[in-house]
Order: sequence, then structure tokens, then C-alpha cells
Amino acid sequence: MMKSKQLKSILSKTSVNSNALIVEQHKTLAAQLPTTYAVVILTFIVFVLSYYGSAPNWITLYVPIPFILVSAARMKYWLGLASTIDDIPIEKRRADISSVIAFAPTLSFLFSVLAVAIAQYGGVHNRIEAIFLIWIVAFVTAFSISCLPKASITTLIVSSVPLVGLLLSSGEGVLQLFAVTFLLLSALVIRMLITNYHSFYTLIQSRIVVDEKHREAELARAEITQIAFNDELTGIVNRNGFYRILNQKIADAGQGNTGFAVGILGLDGFKTINDLYGYEGGDTVLQQTAFRLERAMNGKGNVARLGADEFAILIDDTNDVSAVEHLGDELRELIRSPFWLSHNSAMLTCSLGFSIFSNGGETAHKLLENAEQALFLSKSSGRSTTSVYDQALAESVFRRSRIEQELRLAIRDDQVDMYFQPIVDMNTGALVSFEALARWTHEELGFVTPDVFIDIAEQSGLIGDLTNNLLRKAAITAKLWPAHIKLSFNLSAQQVTQPNAGLELVSILGDVGLNPNRVEMEITETAIMGDIDKALLTLDNLKSAGISIVLDDFGTGHSSLSQIRDLPLDKVKIDKCFIDHICTDRKVNRIIRSVLSLCSDLGLACVSEGIETVEQYEALLECKGVLGQGYLFSRPVTPEKSLEMATIDQRAMLPEALSHSA
Repeated sequence: MMKSKQLKSILSKTSVNSNALIVEQHKTLAAQLPTTYAVVILTFIVFVLSYYGSAPNWITLYVPIPFILVSAARMKYWLGLASTIDDIPIEKRRADISSVIAFAPTLSFLFSVLAVAIAQYGGVHNRIEAIFLIWIVAFVTAFSISCLPKASITTLIVSSVPLVGLLLSSGEGVLQLFAVTFLLLSALVIRMLITNYHSFYTLIQSRIVVDEKHREAELARAEITQIAFNDELTGIVNRNGFYRILNQKIADAGQGNTGFAVGILGLDGFKTINDLYGYEGGDTVLQQTAFRLERAMNGKGNVARLGADEFAILIDDTNDVSAVEHLGDELRELIRSPFWLSHNSAMLTCSLGFSIFSNGGETAHKLLENAEQALFLSKSSGRSTTSVYDQALAESVFRRSRIEQELRLAIRDDQVDMYFQPIVDMNTGALVSFEALARWTHEELGFVTPDVFIDIAEQSGLIGDLTNNLLRKAAITAKLWPAHIKLSFNLSAQQVTQPNAGLELVSILGDVGLNPNRVEMEITETAIMGDIDKALLTLDNLKSAGISIVLDDFGTGHSSLSQIRDLPLDKVKIDKCFIDHICTDRKVNRIIRSVLSLCSDLGLACVSEGIETVEQYEALLECKGVLGQGYLFSRPVTPEKSLEMATIDQRAMLPEALSHSA
């Protein structure tokens, strides 16, 4: 027989992946034991038929019949497991295996004892028959449970003991020879059982390895899918995943399903969050945005992160523009709620652009491209708005793109002109300064208003080059004016917050040779609030060089009085929207009086913009206004005309109807 150490070495491997091994052992038993029990039952029947009448009834009937009934019950039990074999709990499998380990050796031993006992009532032929039947039961049982090596070897051994004892004690040489043969055969069978189990175990281990590799491959595939189609930061679907969803949606819509809408949401001013709170704060805002959008779109559609601060939205079952706009308004309100960071809170707005699937052959790429154009229009229209793509929007976007391309060429070829509008002392008619105003007329596009091309220049990154070119041209003209007349020049919101912008502007004045003391830089409150720290740095650089700072459009912001107090200002310009109502609205009249009085108390000059009528002029004089600007005095003029105006009589700037009374 095989050495015990080798057997222990093989059996010790069963601790590896024990649950998987138990499952396979149980399935093997369920497949083989019904046949084994059938063999045992038939063997008992052979004994009964062979010895009935020659042996006592208790040994031919009363003992075998219970064995037959128990074996039949066990066969029925194992046959009944076939339909549920894959769903049996592991603990139930353990219990079944334990019962086999206990029952199989016991049944084999009792059968062997019974066979030995009943063989005493026959001759040599009957004993040989008993030996043969015991071998059959012992070997069949051992091989049927060979997946349980200890139980199968034990079964074979305990079956052999009664038979070998009988044969050796018989005194008959032939039977004793049978005993020796049986022992040798049993040893060979035990070796075969161990080898068989080793093969069984190796097969199971190989299957486990294959299954594990398959699971690893599935996990790797799932991980790749997660990376490929989901955003790592927010956990929601990414651009690739959204394209997959969108393509499926288009395919479904082609089969007659209802329409849908695709949107892009862009966070307004997200860069400021990164600047103020670092990238960690920015990541937190993006994660909270994704959470809010997913919660809002639950049951209504899908959300994805396209990248940076843009999110995609898919709205199910709608092709109604008003419904899409309504949802856009809801999402904008959702984003307005404070974002809570570690020790701070942040406020943001968002802009949205939508395109509606019309079943007209749009691809996923085209739908997103249309939504992107609608978003572009929302952002260029002042932000925090919702736009839905249509033909008119497409034409507007096309025109805007055309303007951007032509503006690049105009800046390169120096085709944007400077005009100058006088700022007048309303008491004396003296010309105090000129405000430089950009004008651009294209041979095909016609006259493009400054608010359009300046905004495009800011969004396309052209504003720096444009500002520098215009300042140089304005300074060259201003250098020709009398020394007491100043140049007032507008800085864009983007220019104010650019690093080293102040130093660059001062450098241009130096190149031209215009004294910075003759220059005023006009800024708006909105420009300052975009990034107040960077704006203050630019203003400080300008002030240090001797340039005056003017707050433009005063009264249209949200915290104007605080800006007057905190900013390094020299002058304030009251917006035209107030001047328009100075004669018709008492509250506005009082506001203007208060602003003029406040500026006087703070030592700030104050310019009233947009004066167009004599009545407005006279009302401002009553309010003790000093400086004025507007069509009443002059429209913007060419550089040549500005030089002519700068050299005329002081009182000539007042209209003829006023020059005698002033």
C-alpha cells in the first residue's frame, strides 16, 4: 500500500479552496451514489434469493430487508438532488458529505459481516459467491466515493476485515489463497483510489484556476469599462459613456420611441474657485455638482461629465422647447445653492445649451455640437441663461464665429479704429479729456458694435492684443493734444485680472512717450469682482505709474458704495441709465445728487454719462454736477477731429443754446 506520508500530503491539499472542493465532491457523489445504492440493493436481493430456505429467516429476510429499504431511501434522496444541485447551500453539502463518510463504511462493513454470516450455511461454492459479492459491494462503494479518499479507503478496509478473517480461519488452502489475493487486490485498489483522488483534486484545482482567471478577466474588463466609461473624480458617466448612451437612445428613437433632448451645462466662473480654494476645492465643487445633477435627473434622464467644468444632460421623452427651458431653469437654480467646502462656501452660476432630437438623422456628435453652440450663445449673452438650438441660433453662432475670424485679421492688420468722445466741464465748456472708443467696420459684415466684438475678443483670447493695439493708437493721438487734456481708456474685465497687465500698459505709454499722468483707465465693477485680488494688483501698478483710476458704469453693480470706499479711485462715472431719468424720476434725481455729494466729500471727480438733452444738462447743473459726457456735447469723433477740438475756444464745447447761460 501507499505510504501514509504520501497519502497525508495529498489529503492536506483539500484545505485549499475548500468550499469549491466540497461543491465538486458533493456533485460527484450525487452523480454516482444512486448507482451504488442500486448495486447494493441488487446484491442483497441475490443473497436473499440464494439462501432463502437454507438459512434462517432472520438472516435472509429480517436483516436484509431493512438494509434494502435504507439503501432505497438513500438512493431516492440522492436522485432528488439532481434538479437543485447547483443551488444547494454549502452547509447542506457539508452535512451530506459527513453522512456519506459515516454511512458508507458502516453499510459496507455490515454487508460484509452479513455475507460472512450467511455464507456459513453453504458450501465452498456459496462461500466463493459471498466473496465475489463482497468484492463487488466493497469496490463499487469505494470507487463511487473515491472523491472522499479517507472514506473510500476506510470502506474498502472495513469490508475486507470480516471476509479475510473468514477465509484465513477456514483451514482450506483455496480459500486462504483467496484471502491473500483479496489483500493484494485491495492494496492495488487503495493505490488506485489515491491516484484517482489526486487526479480528481488536480482537475478541480485546474478548474478553480480557470474560474479564477475568468473572474479576474471579468473584473479587469469591468475595471476597464469603469475607466473607459465613467469619470474617476465624480463617479458618473464620462464623455465616452455618454456617447454610448446617446447612440443607443438614437437607435431606440429610430424604432418609433419618443424624442429627447441633449444639453451641456457649463459652470460660470469655475476658474475662480480653483484660484481661491485650490484644485481640491474645485474637485469638491465638481463632485457636489455631479451629485446635484444626478439627483435632479433621477427618473428624467442621464447625467455625464464631459470634462473640466462641463456636464452633459440627456432628457428623456420630450421634444418640447418650453419643457426643456423649464428644466434648464430648475438646474440653474440648483447650481445657485452654496457649495460647501471644508471651511468655506462658494457660490456659482451655470449656463446651459440644449439641442432637441427631431428624428431627422442627427448623430450623437451633431447633437452635442448643437448643444455646444447653444451653450456658447448662453455664455456670450451674459451667462446664467438657457438656450435651445434652432436655425436662428445656428445663424447667430455662425455670424459670431465669422466675426471672431475676421477680428483676428483686423487686429493683425490694424483695422480697428479709435474714436474719441469729449468729457466737458459743464460750468465752463472747457474740454477736460477724451474717452477713447473702439470702432470696427468690416467691408462685408458692416459696422460691428463694440459690445459684440469686445465680448468676442475676451472669449477668444484676443483681448490682450486688441487692448494693446488700441492703447498704442490712442496714446499716439493723445500725445498731440494740449498737455492739460487727458486720455480716458477702457480696460476689459479680462485685462484687469491678467498678470502683469498694468506693467504692460505702462510700458506701451512709455514707448509712445505719453506721460502716464495724462491717462485715466476706466474699469467696471463687474470686471473687478471677477477676481478682486488680481484686479487690485493691476490697479496698484497703474496708480504707482501715475495713471488715474475711473470707476465706469457706477450704479449698475451690486456693491458700488463699498467699491468707492475700498478701491484706489480718482473718478466715478454715473451710468447713462440714471441720467435718462433725472428729469422724470425724483428718486433717480435724489440718487444722482447723493452720488455727486458723496464724490465731492471723498475728493473724487464725477462724470455724468449719456447727456443728450438740455433739460438733463440743466438738471445736472442744479445737482452741482461738474463733468459731463454725451451726444449733447459731441458724438465720438475721429483722431483728426479730436485734435481740432482740443485746440478750439474753451467755451466752444457747450452747445450754442447753452454757451451764453453757462
